[in-house]
Amino acid sequence: ASPGGLCVKKWYPERNAKTGPEYYNGTYAYDINNNGDIVGSARINNWGSYWAVIWKKNNSGSWGFPENIGGPDPQGTSDGYAIAKGVSSSGSYAAGYYTTYGINYRPCVWADTGSGWSRTNIPTFGGTSGYGQSVNDSGEVVGYSQNASGIYRAFYSTSTGVVTELESFGDGNGYSYAYK
Repeated sequence: ASPGGLCVKKWYPERNAKTGPEYYNGTYAYDINNNGDIVGSARINNWGSYWAVIWKKNNSGSWGFPENIGGPDPQGTSDGYAIAKGVSSSGSYAAGYYTTYGINYRPCVWADTGSGWSRTNIPTFGGTSGYGQSVNDSGEVVGYSQNASGIYRAFYSTSTGVVTELESFGDGNGYSYAYK
């Protein structure tokens, strides 16, 4: 990485990042807050899994290695994707989605517990997929999820995963999305 730039390197959960992980080009940054905290995803193994990550800006004004905030499953044993799309202004919450084996994306919110990150799943409206997009300092998330008919509907969720559909104009049978 260039001075002050992001370190985009392959990350191994079983290996201390400071001992020299290999470079890898499978890292994505999606959102930044006013403190300079950045969220995204990074490929962490040889078979293609991506985990949600956060880069915290340090006192010298650079970022260093990303911190793992969550994978496709809590055990880290499944192939899949976990993508952080939004970060709160405090850097304590990240909104996004995850999937195992690339199907049925599920919206979620990650919270920094002080000793790691925990994930709260956000239910869909009876459909197979949903996507968390943005989060505030209370852990409240907006995004969009499918209903039972496969139509995407905008949602609001509390930090504990209680979800509410956001109403739209018209008859309510059209698509609606919530983004940052």
